[in-house]
Amino acid sequence: MLTSLAIRDFAIIGVLDVQLRAGMTVVTGETGAGKSIVLDALSLLAGARADAGVVRAGAERAELAAEFALSKLPHVRAWLCEHELDSEDTALLQIRRVVRTEGTSKAWINGRAVAISQLRELMEQLIEVHGQHDAMLLQNAVLQMDVLDTYAGSESEREEVRKLCELARNIDKEIAALKSLGGASAELLELLQSQLNELSKLKLAPEHLHELDQKQRKLANAEAMIAAVEHALGKLEYESNHSIARQLTHLQQDLLKHAAADKKLSEAAALLESARIEIEEAASLVEDVRSELSLDPAALAKVEAELSKAHELARKHRVPVSLLHEKRDELEQRIKSISGADQQLERLHAQRADTQIAWQAAAATLTQKRKHAAKKLTKAASEMIASLGMQGGKLDFEFHARDAQEVHSNGAESGEFVVSTNPGQPMKSMRKIASGGELSRISLALKVSSLKRASVPILLFDEVDAGIGGAVATTVGSLLAQLAASHQVLLVTHLAQVAAFANQHWRVSKASDGKQTQTDLQILDEQQRVDEVARMLSGTVTASTQTTARELLSSAGSRT
Repeated sequence: MLTSLAIRDFAIIGVLDVQLRAGMTVVTGETGAGKSIVLDALSLLAGARADAGVVRAGAERAELAAEFALSKLPHVRAWLCEHELDSEDTALLQIRRVVRTEGTSKAWINGRAVAISQLRELMEQLIEVHGQHDAMLLQNAVLQMDVLDTYAGSESEREEVRKLCELARNIDKEIAALKSLGGASAELLELLQSQLNELSKLKLAPEHLHELDQKQRKLANAEAMIAAVEHALGKLEYESNHSIARQLTHLQQDLLKHAAADKKLSEAAALLESARIEIEEAASLVEDVRSELSLDPAALAKVEAELSKAHELARKHRVPVSLLHEKRDELEQRIKSISGADQQLERLHAQRADTQIAWQAAAATLTQKRKHAAKKLTKAASEMIASLGMQGGKLDFEFHARDAQEVHSNGAESGEFVVSTNPGQPMKSMRKIASGGELSRISLALKVSSLKRASVPILLFDEVDAGIGGAVATTVGSLLAQLAASHQVLLVTHLAQVAAFANQHWRVSKASDGKQTQTDLQILDEQQRVDEVARMLSGTVTASTQTTARELLSSAGSRT
């Protein structure tokens, strides 16, 4: 259960620290006082989306914190342990969230920073929020089926149906893709094989093509290179009378004759010797090149023909020459796929048939569970509708079977709640209910009937009793009090008859100093509670309304 809540600079709340009790806590106050702000704060702690607008004017950030007792929630403790977010006191959970003025938001679980999605995953196991507009949402048939599945506890069966449906649809796509080849498969296979044969005749490795390109350059320029190399050798080879190396030798000898007179001449002679050696090495390299060079038009023609074919195929397949080998591999793989299409189609059809059978079995299990739950839920809700002032009203769930061959993600049927609001009236869709009061009561009956089985321990209600009044309001309070026997209920209400059933009563008030508005929350003692219920009954607190409030509180207390 939720044991404490701390709020700082949130909306029009400056500082708020409250302790909570088990059972039913009601929040009341004048219209516009900010009764829903407390529930908004809890929704934010539960992972709701935040924006900078929640930060109190003039503050840098809004801070929210809550503590929960987990002694009776082993599945939550197990989740925390699994995600390494448990604390030394495993029966205690601390949640904190901060929203800054620039709109950024951070969250912590037991002092460890977590993603908002992770916070939401945890809090979905602890808190469920119900708003005053839920009645309108229940006019949506898809959401009605969600309500039924939640009551039935059939989420796992529904997920299995969804997964099998997705698998069936993916198989259908594969079959369609293979069938799209159709009668053209033989013709296409012949074309692809012809293209592969063309590519396979060439050596397409990138390193080979690069080597071929270098060879072509060398052969194409052989004549000019031979002339250049022979000219260079004439200058470099030592045997030539006018070679550079021979001239350097003569220069070195001349300098050495006078080296005794100046040691710098000796150093210069040494440098000339080094130069001569390097020139001889250069001559050796040039000689090697010359030995490799020859005028070979036939070899050049062969290389150029091979390169020309490679570039032709590159243009044909619209890829760079360097990627021709990848194109060849792609063609090989495609030919294999097409060649095995018949076998693959046969395999896919068999898999599709097996998936259809599995889906039908899973859908039948889901249908059975839904229909069993529908009887129990509508029976309980019908009894509750009568107690809410709709005597003779009846609720049922109408199933509509889908095509037997259709594989649907939501099962073998669609469905919706149907209702008769008065004796003798035919059953009709909730979408056709014109009265907002009737819709609110039906919605509340469904909520209370289904939530009695809910595993989520904390239930937040934001004016779900809107459109209800009089004696019916007393019944609503009694029903919510029954719900609070198994859950912790936090409720915003404007009805004194509902507030009278609370185990804890908070009053919200709003004040302004002319510069800033402040919302305050006060936990009421016995006399303050009498005064607040009296105010809710008539708008003013008098001796008469206080007497009526005491009677109402006493009557509610005797029913719980």
